[in-house]
Amino acid sequence: KRKPKADAGKGGGDGIHRRDDGPASGDGQRGLKLPSGSEAFKGVRILNNLCWELLDQVVEDGETEPLAFGVPMDRWVMIRTEAEVVLDSEARLTIDGDPWPAVVHRKSGTLETMRFLKAGRHHLHPGRSSYGRARITHVTVRAVPALQYAYYGSTYSAISPFGPYDWDFLSQEVLPNVNVMISHGDCIPHPVEIASWKASGRSWISTGRAIWDAKTAQPGDVERAYELWSAAQGNTHPLMDGILIDEIGDVNPFYDVFSQAAERLYQTQGLQGRTFSIYAYRDGVRTDPVGQQFARFIANHGGYVAVEWYLHEYPDREATQKQIDEGLVAKMREWIKVIPADRLVAVLTCATQPTQNTNRCPQANCKVFMDMQMRALATDPAFFSLGGIQQYHTGYSDEETIRWIGRLYRHYGLEGNTEPLSDDPYELRHVQNPDFEEGTRGWTTKPAKSHSVEVRQYKGYGVLQGRWGIPFGDTFLWMKRCAAKPNEISQRIAGLTPGRLYSLKMLTSDYRDLLQGKSDKKQNAVSILLTGVELIEGPKTYFQFTYPHSYGAKWDKFDPQHQYWVNYHYRVFRAKGKTAWLTVSDWRSDSKPGGPVGQELMLNFVEIQPYLE
Repeated sequence: KRKPKADAGKGGGDGIHRRDDGPASGDGQRGLKLPSGSEAFKGVRILNNLCWELLDQVVEDGETEPLAFGVPMDRWVMIRTEAEVVLDSEARLTIDGDPWPAVVHRKSGTLETMRFLKAGRHHLHPGRSSYGRARITHVTVRAVPALQYAYYGSTYSAISPFGPYDWDFLSQEVLPNVNVMISHGDCIPHPVEIASWKASGRSWISTGRAIWDAKTAQPGDVERAYELWSAAQGNTHPLMDGILIDEIGDVNPFYDVFSQAAERLYQTQGLQGRTFSIYAYRDGVRTDPVGQQFARFIANHGGYVAVEWYLHEYPDREATQKQIDEGLVAKMREWIKVIPADRLVAVLTCATQPTQNTNRCPQANCKVFMDMQMRALATDPAFFSLGGIQQYHTGYSDEETIRWIGRLYRHYGLEGNTEPLSDDPYELRHVQNPDFEEGTRGWTTKPAKSHSVEVRQYKGYGVLQGRWGIPFGDTFLWMKRCAAKPNEISQRIAGLTPGRLYSLKMLTSDYRDLLQGKSDKKQNAVSILLTGVELIEGPKTYFQFTYPHSYGAKWDKFDPQHQYWVNYHYRVFRAKGKTAWLTVSDWRSDSKPGGPVGQELMLNFVEIQPYLE
């Protein structure tokens, strides 16, 4: 054996800053200890709650003996191999008695593959082609959680310039760190993509629908649920591995119906080796006795309960950590009283874009927020042997967040780290008073005439912008466009690292539309000037986009049929020095208004945040 090499994805040059500031919460480091009295974990190196090293061995030249390792419980494993290959030869690795190699090296280097293995002893068999010269030189095996991607087919977010999130995009930083792909509903996967995914040893499931159209269970509901689920793509597609029912909620009257339908599904179809899992939101399944019975049925048949823990940003780190402790860790401690941790999937949220946006505070770094949650899963004792992780869902994400998910999965799930992935501070200090909650503090204002620039408030405006949870964003800067010259505000951007990339986000909309309860899709004539920086001009890094408020939100005169339209402004820039300047005006250019004189615009959510290189 030898000491493992430095973790992949770490080190300089990747634009990530790191630090280790102690356990994620409470006595989180205790989560790294072996379970008391567990024979199955003897000889296992616990890296964190999620990732355990089962084998780390140098393979001597000419060695023919199989490499043995034990898997403590049914779990995914990541197999990393290094090989030396000369000329046109091949080095291979097979698992147990499988005639098809799990790994084929056609050139020197490192490869990774993943497989789901049952608890017990397993053997790896290194081999080589009969011609040329090649050999496996080093093998590492780690038990890892189900690392789920949701969803295949969500190729665009509400802010479409960030897309497409197609297979080529995902292949760069996401798919290598995922072992379970989830299709949404009836989205049909591309034959080449699903075939190559399954050939790599990974899993593919689809969502299925729950019954929501009645307040009480009715005769025939068991048959209705059974027919609905048996016809779901995850149960009918020849390459898919099961279904994930979306979603089963609080004090649901159908727990018993669902149990009977699921039991019938196993009895009549046997699910043909497929899994049956559910999304559970709020606490109904966990607290209701019939719901608990349903959860245990799922767990006993090899499925998962995917628990939705959708946390939201707060402006300060202390409040955010309290939310993680109470809304994530404490809830998990209650869940593991019902079913084992290895049958639970923690469903976090990656919703960083309108219209469903947990990135609701421009004073907070959302990537750090996501890192804090993932670190709690990796280090707090409540999450030891957690069955899986899902980030819900990429249709609500910008492209940077999706790439960040891949790096978080690798850092905690595959490499077994316990220190934070990023050492950026949680609280963003580059711009003062970004939501104008403190009037114009920190801003220099140049009104075109008296009373053409003011700070105002409208209850529910943040909801229409797409900010989740407790209302944020109801305060804004109001500007009335004049014919003679523009209204202008400016501020010095502080705390930049020269050479590093940053993003600027800003929201604007029409004030009269808001008051009148009638809105249409239009671009606001606004100019954004960043001085002392290098702008990165491209279709995904420099744009203005108009989006409607959430289809599910109702506020004042606006509803899914009469939506309110908001402008999303986005820039990516590279800092030239430690400071820069931001200037915003309600003219499109220095010489022309570009929009109707007298139009009243609203401006807030001015966020400057480090951008993932």
